[in-house]
Amino acid sequence: MTPIYLEASRDFREDLERLRTLTSVEYVTADSIDGTSDLIQVLLVVNSLALPILAKIVIESIRARKHVSLKKGGIEITGISEASVHEILQRILDEPV
Repeated sequence: MTPIYLEASRDFREDLERLRTLTSVEYVTADSIDGTSDLIQVLLVVNSLALPILAKIVIESIRARKHVSLKKGGIEITGISEASVHEILQRILDEPV
């Protein structure tokens, strides 16, 4: 399965570290030069174990009106509603290898 790109608030660093125990997670960017960036960018493989944590990150970001973005196969998903999150992530999970 190909990885997806996730960009989310640093507030979710602990959740992303939990994801590392369940799936492949690769941090794409390091801290900004001045250390003020509040976003984390990662590549991760979505599997059935990682799906609930990924959904939590996206849903909590939407509720808090924080920046969150998912990218896969040249498609970027931003500004999505909570109602769409599970459907989108399930489609990613169900995608044939």
